[in-house]
Amino acid sequence: MIEPNGGSVDSSGKYTAPEEAGTYTVEASATDPDGTIHRATAAITVPFTLVVTPSTYTIGTLQQRAFVATLSGAVNKQVAWTVEPESAGSITPEGLFTAAGVAPLPLGTLVVVRATSVARPEQSAIANLTLKQTVYVNPPTALVEPDGSKAFNAVVTGLATSDVEWTTSGGTISTSGTFQPPETAGSFTVSATSKSDGRHVGRAQVNVPVRLKTNPTGTVMVPLGVPVQFNGIVKGAADQRVRWSLDDPSCGRISNFDAITAWQGTPDPHAVSTGVLNLGGSPINANNGGIFFGLKAGTFKLRGTAVADASATAEVTLQIVDMIVIEPAEFTLDAGQTKEMVTETNLFSSSRFTGAGLRVIAANPKHSLLFKEQPSV
Repeated sequence: MIEPNGGSVDSSGKYTAPEEAGTYTVEASATDPDGTIHRATAAITVPFTLVVTPSTYTIGTLQQRAFVATLSGAVNKQVAWTVEPESAGSITPEGLFTAAGVAPLPLGTLVVVRATSVARPEQSAIANLTLKQTVYVNPPTALVEPDGSKAFNAVVTGLATSDVEWTTSGGTISTSGTFQPPETAGSFTVSATSKSDGRHVGRAQVNVPVRLKTNPTGTVMVPLGVPVQFNGIVKGAADQRVRWSLDDPSCGRISNFDAITAWQGTPDPHAVSTGVLNLGGSPINANNGGIFFGLKAGTFKLRGTAVADASATAEVTLQIVDMIVIEPAEFTLDAGQTKEMVTETNLFSSSRFTGAGLRVIAANPKHSLLFKEQPSV
């Protein structure tokens, strides 16, 4: 042998490999009668191998299985055992794996038992595991609206009874598995614990988002120059503030909670950008309400965004019209007579006209429409 610790070879040429992996050289030499020495060499590779058995296995929650690591190519035969993900279970230094009481989410997550060589940490071998959930909660994940509910059911296999006890980390859950979210949005865990063996638990993850709804909603007809009140209702958060914005700021003005002094009384809407208007002598709720004042006819978008969660938004389509259409458009009325008229906007009620200074008696008299009297012929 040329290399030290490269194994050994006897006089018959039998080579014994060393315990350490590597490439080694065996040399043979012969001497002629005249003293000439002839040499020949051979390169021998000793590989490093590490194998975990069994390489695949199916195991139930809380069950155990011993794994064996067979290593060659290193004097130090020790390995370090790990489990990926750690939530799937634990393993002793000797390779005894114990499955967790709950299979990792989402179900079907690959579970790996890994043996890593202590002598060569870059070398490792794995076994693939499938964990069978003894208590399975269906569905395993759910999105539940703040004002909604969700029914869960538990499937129990391999235990004495199928009875479970339901618990939740937030909100409430009935004995039959119906979940009611709390007032505050977030992520919560629903658990079903076997009544026959409390070590077996199935779990589901529940997400409750923050939601915003507007009133009115959908498409709203807005007369040019007439203030309209919008309100936001925030579900899933204590902070009820709503910020309002327009897709085209030139279409009008919208008040916001953090600018509440500019629009008191009846201002010139062209002179300010945000604020609060008085309707009927009282300001609206400055936290979640907004007053819109249209300045340009057309179709635009009003967006509300919850301050508590910027992902909670709601849109209203504004149809700004530059005239309130009244039927009939022309008529003659003697002084003191009345006539029923109907407007096509949703801001005003059916209107009653009278002589001597005609005016529309609207749903909000603070913003009535005024018309001049047409004398009878």
